[in-house]
Amino acid sequence: MPYVRFFGGFMRFKVIMLVAATFSINNFAIAKEPQVPTTGFAGCATKVLAKYPGFLLSVEAEGNNKGEFFYEFDVFMKDRSNPRNSKEIEVECNPKTVELTDAEEEVNITDERFKKLSKISKNQAEKIASGNIAGKIVDREYAIEDGKPVYEFDIYNGKTKKEIEIEIDGITGKVLEKEFEYFEVGVDS
Repeated sequence: MPYVRFFGGFMRFKVIMLVAATFSINNFAIAKEPQVPTTGFAGCATKVLAKYPGFLLSVEAEGNNKGEFFYEFDVFMKDRSNPRNSKEIEVECNPKTVELTDAEEEVNITDERFKKLSKISKNQAEKIASGNIAGKIVDREYAIEDGKPVYEFDIYNGKTKKEIEIEIDGITGKVLEKEFEYFEVGVDS
């Protein structure tokens, strides 16, 4: 008799599990597909890729001295018909408003447009950056923003353990902006 009860209990368990699995599968099949949020990180990523179709290389969380928080996206846009025309775009996005700002094309320092437009050298720009922010330059980028050459340096301060990005106008040597960097996801080229 105990054997029958055990067997009967086991069969009931299998039937209950089969019904539950069927209900779960059917329930999933008719479930509504979730909508991508229109704000926050997902909203920013969606808007960036709509405007600059390509591959996300990296995203940095940053803030400025006005207390504004934003994401900075690096997007690789591949030109399949002429790979030499492929480019990397850096653009910032406010996660509350999903407004895109500070779009620039990242270039190599040997880029003919950058060389032709620049009036100050890389060394001069580095001196300006180091004179404004204490620490060690850990990253260098060069860009064309609104038709102007821009030097970008990430400076790490070992005492404060903070990294600050500073942009220098490649024509005038003026400091354009300073931004706090909180974290980076991905690989910036």
